[in-house]
Formats: sequence, C-alpha cells, structure tokens
Amino acid sequence: MKALLVQPPLQDFFTTPGRMYPLGLLYVAAVLEKLDIQVKLLDCLAPHRKRQLRLPNDFNYLRPFIQDNSFLYKGYYHFGMDTETIIQNIKEQNPDFIGISSNFTAYYSATKKLINDICSVTLVPIIVGGHHITALGDQLRGTLPDQVKLCAGEAEKNLPVLMNRIFGTRKISLKWHDLFPAHHLAQNRDYMQNGEPAISLTASRGCPHLCDYCSVSAMFGHKFRKRPVDHIIKEMEWNTVHKGIKAFNFEDDNITMDPGWFEQLLENILASRILSDSRLIALNGLYYKPLSQPIFEKMKRAGFEHIFLSFTQPPGTCIDDNKKQVRDLIDRIRKAQKCGLHVHVFTIIGLPNQKLKEIKELFNLLESEKADIKPSVFYLAPGSDLYKNRVVSENPINWNLLRSSAFLFENENLRREQLLELCRTARSKHTLYNRRIKHAY
Repeated sequence: MKALLVQPPLQDFFTTPGRMYPLGLLYVAAVLEKLDIQVKLLDCLAPHRKRQLRLPNDFNYLRPFIQDNSFLYKGYYHFGMDTETIIQNIKEQNPDFIGISSNFTAYYSATKKLINDICSVTLVPIIVGGHHITALGDQLRGTLPDQVKLCAGEAEKNLPVLMNRIFGTRKISLKWHDLFPAHHLAQNRDYMQNGEPAISLTASRGCPHLCDYCSVSAMFGHKFRKRPVDHIIKEMEWNTVHKGIKAFNFEDDNITMDPGWFEQLLENILASRILSDSRLIALNGLYYKPLSQPIFEKMKRAGFEHIFLSFTQPPGTCIDDNKKQVRDLIDRIRKAQKCGLHVHVFTIIGLPNQKLKEIKELFNLLESEKADIKPSVFYLAPGSDLYKNRVVSENPINWNLLRSSAFLFENENLRREQLLELCRTARSKHTLYNRRIKHAY
C-alpha cells in the first residue's frame, strides 16, 4: 500500500521559513511505516516560493495600515505550490490514500479548497489531521466529501485505529516516545537554518500551565511527558551520520520544565563525539524560570548561540505588580548574556484588557537589558479557554482572521494602530539588534 502525505500551501502576509519543517507529518509517516506502508512526502511549501495575491476582503480593515506601514507588511501572498502542480504530483505518485495536515485554523479555507480539488480528480481516501482537526473537528463533520476522514489527536494513538477501520491493517499499539520521525523523507535542501540544512525535533510534549490564551493542551494534554535522553541522542546522531545535519531546532513547548532532565540532555549532547559541533536552537521559546547559570553554560557549550525566552505579563498589571516574575526574567537574561548567549524574548501583546502603558513598560525594560523583543499579537486560538468562552458568548468567528498577522482584537485601552506601531518599532529594533550581533534570527 502506498501513502502520500501532503503539507499544503498557505496564504498570509508572511511566513517563517525556519518553522516549516513538517515534523507532524514525519511522525505520521513513522506510524504508517510500522504498518509496512510505503510513504512519500509532498511538501507544498518546499522550496519556499511566493506569489502576491489581492488582499482578501476579510482583511480590508488593514488596508490603510499596510499602505502606510510598509516596514510591517509588503503584501498578501500565496506561499508554496499552485493547485495544478499539486494535482499533477498526486497523479504521478498514484497513492492508495492521501494524508493532509491541517494545523492552523486560519489556513483551513485554503486547505479545504485543496481537499475538494483533489477529490474532483481522485476517489482515493483522504485522511486529514492536525491541531485544527483536533480542536474543531466536530464542526467539520459532514462538510467534506465522503472519501475524507478526520483523525483527531496524536497520530501514534489514533491513526492505527483509523487505518484498521478503513483498510483492515493490523492492530498495533505505539508510544510517541518510542518513535523516530521519518526524517529520511525530508530533503535537506528544503529545510535550512542560516544557510545550512536543519531538522526540527521534539523531546517533550504537554503543558501543565493553565494559560487561558494557549491551545497546546488541546493536542498534547496538560501532563508533561518527556522522551528518554538516550533516545533523543540517537535521533540526533542518526541525522548527523546519515544526512549530515548539524543544526537542530527543538520545537518543544516546555523543554526546560524538568531542569534535571534537560541538563542531562545537554550533558549527553556534550558527551557525543558525533554531535560535537552541533548548532542548537529552540525557536518555540523556553520556559525561563527553571533555567540557571550552570544550565546556560551547558547550553552554550552544547551549541546554543541564541535563546528565546517566553514571558507574557498578565493583562491589567504593570511591572510593579509582577516584581517576582520580572525579577526572575531579568536574572535569567543577565545570566544567559554572561555566558555569551544572545537573548530574545517572546511576549504576547494585545491580550484582552491589556493596556498600551503595560506593554511599553515591558518593552523599555527589555530594551534596557539589551534583549531582543519579539512580540506576537494575540489571537483567539481554537482549543484555548478564551476561544471556548468567546464562541459560547458571541457570534461565530471568521476562522480566516484567527492569526497573529490579522491584528483583529482591540480594546478601548489598546487600539489596532497602537499594536501595529508597537510591532513596527520592535521589528525595526530587531533589525538593528541583528546587525549589532552580526547573526540573524
């Protein structure tokens, strides 16, 4: 049996090419290979190409801001292959079934159109999974052609059951921490970090924090789960030996949650001759509180040059209201910089009831500590408590607008134009920061 796994194209104002590694699909591929299924990957975002589109009507409210703020957005684009090329690839591969990832709700309309276009030329079963399907799958049932099946949740648990029901494949029981993603399906040339081939991997899953704006737990639950350190090392070493990979991006949400385990991981990386000149990054951000001077020192020696700390100030509070948290953050920034690490801080702005003064106060503090500020504009994430409460209490929300780049939400204390100016300023200073350290991220 042959399977073709598809990472679909997307449409937005911008993308982050370094975050496009199809790790979820490679885990799906690993599951299918355990069932003796021949798998191929069609990454419609690789190589990274774009063509400009007319601004959709949904975003008309942004038109004056885009025209007056070209430093922020240049236009709205289609990223990746066109539909005709995708269809041609499917015909050439002639798979027995197709798997499609649908992770981001904002991109679902384009994914749905692609699904319908594929269904118009083939009758093979199509399985769609990912975060969007997990969070909102109940609303999708009955809206797609009969040949389309939905697979919610983690593939290691639920995909074998679905495959048995559809194709009669044998029943197997798999554990996420025992699987290696099928990295051999990814072509090095398509996934680069600062000019060299890179892969993404995860060492842990789950988040015990209860942030009402976050949807991580909808997919991976609240229990923090970690892989055996030696298993992670084997995955990294395999990629270095067989693919020449030196750059590794940890996509974990909470890799520093257990500092003892994380420190052991760093020590094992340092002990590996194969990984002796690795470049490490964690582009999804790091939970800063468990980090210490010894850990920062080992991170630097293991191959980290940049660290991305995650910090979001509760709306309606100022720095004086959060002295302990802010003091801890500044302490970690200084300790990391003392070890020669470049520090970037992720923070969400535009949260409900947040005020402009609060954000400016935080930005000024981070700038005084010579940290690079990387703001992300709040949006309602399907699966989060804020999304659930908003949907119950108000009219249905346009899924296309559930993205940071939409600048959808504002309040009487924080207007859209102010959010745009904050992001424009942060991006301008980020450019200067990269010039100063002569190394872009």
